[in-house]
Amino acid sequence: MRPLLLILLLSPTLHAATYIVHSDAELIQAADAIVVATGVTSVAGHDARGAIVTRFTLRVEEVLKGDLAVGANVILSEAGGVVGNRSRMVPGAPRYEPGARYLVFTSTNRDLEPVTFGMALGQFHLREGLALRAGIHGFNTNFDPHVEPLRNEQRFARYVRELAAGRFAAADYFVLRSEVATETAQVDALAYSRYSYLLEEGAVGYRWRVPVLDWVRNGSQPGSDGAAAVVKGLAAWSATDSDIDLRDGGVDPAAVTGMDPNDGRNAVLFNDPNDEIADNSGIVGIGGVSGGETYRLDGELFYEVLEGDVVISNRPFAQNCLDTIVAHELGHALGIRHSNQAPTGTTCGTTAQCTGEAIMNSSISCSYAGNLKGWDVNAAETVYGEGVDCVNPAIVRQPVSKNVARHALFKLDVEASGTEPLRYAWFEGERGVTTRPVGTGARELVVAAGRTATTRFWVRVSNDCASVDSDAATVIIPMRRRSVRP
Repeated sequence: MRPLLLILLLSPTLHAATYIVHSDAELIQAADAIVVATGVTSVAGHDARGAIVTRFTLRVEEVLKGDLAVGANVILSEAGGVVGNRSRMVPGAPRYEPGARYLVFTSTNRDLEPVTFGMALGQFHLREGLALRAGIHGFNTNFDPHVEPLRNEQRFARYVRELAAGRFAAADYFVLRSEVATETAQVDALAYSRYSYLLEEGAVGYRWRVPVLDWVRNGSQPGSDGAAAVVKGLAAWSATDSDIDLRDGGVDPAAVTGMDPNDGRNAVLFNDPNDEIADNSGIVGIGGVSGGETYRLDGELFYEVLEGDVVISNRPFAQNCLDTIVAHELGHALGIRHSNQAPTGTTCGTTAQCTGEAIMNSSISCSYAGNLKGWDVNAAETVYGEGVDCVNPAIVRQPVSKNVARHALFKLDVEASGTEPLRYAWFEGERGVTTRPVGTGARELVVAAGRTATTRFWVRVSNDCASVDSDAATVIIPMRRRSVRP
């Protein structure tokens, strides 16, 4: 889920949630109603406790579960919005655009108002034949990292319709990512900025001026050692070659506020003491920061972070999972984004480094047991230090020209040196011509030979500091010999 951002009287606050993602069948069973609907209007106001919410009106096209009527309106009350000079923005919470179509699972909040079930878990945007759910990260019910699949819109709606009616339905609606056309990313490597690793709002990142912080904790987590998880997480981020110094402040019984900002304490609250996380929502942890005025550092603009908080849900965890959740949410409290999701308006591989191998990956792996990976260290040292020394990539062994048979598979490869991670982008044509990309991500290129006599291929190797182009290798396809009758 994208980080949750709260701005109160021009003081922005940002949170991010971790989920236990249940199966689609369990989601269908748990939802009060399920509809296909189109966004109409939105109006911001307050809930019964004075918190800012936005009420989205949707026109119902089809009812898959529940008592709503086709043609009727359903109004969903979601966190965030702008009322007068106060605002609360929640990028990870559901938003419904006028004219856009959605498959929506609903429940009710504690004020008995309809809401999207489990925040991002219950919203599927219908477009280009797909039912797309965005911003989901965490675990499946076995505590393996969750990988969000693609779903065919019509087949998924049929599955929901049949299962909601109590009939058998085959889960035949998943779509392979290789079947979906995607744009080829640019490959020019840049030196990544501090901002490129940060949670942001309006292209302004969240960063502590001085990340020397005392952290306290309160409560205990059933089935695991919460104190040990906090100590390990603080030590992991502090061990990076950066200015980060997170200190264990021990137990503080006065640390009782979670996502509410500005109580003067950076705190980890175990077992959700304020019931801020609904029991059936699937959310297992939330980490966030409260921000104040903006400031500049080396030409970049940042919101100054004033306070961080982490809330862990009231469910038991294995120790390695709790260690990972706490370290992940502490990373968000430092302002660090998900490793596999570039900031808004930036592109992975061009203006931001992205990877799935990090404790800050949107799908958390319990096997990391709270230990940082290379991307996490890189982020900490870039945002709060002098950055990581980077050795420019160099071609050690060039792609080799070869003869191949027509339509046969052939392989070209390259060997390069330089600071990891190295990225590879292959192109057809003369060296430096990028109009015909043929493969990215691997040092080997495997393609089928065409019908032409010769084809040229080259590769661009890049890392965080520079890029280098290989020589072009020639693939020669011998002409077919024709037999001549005497």
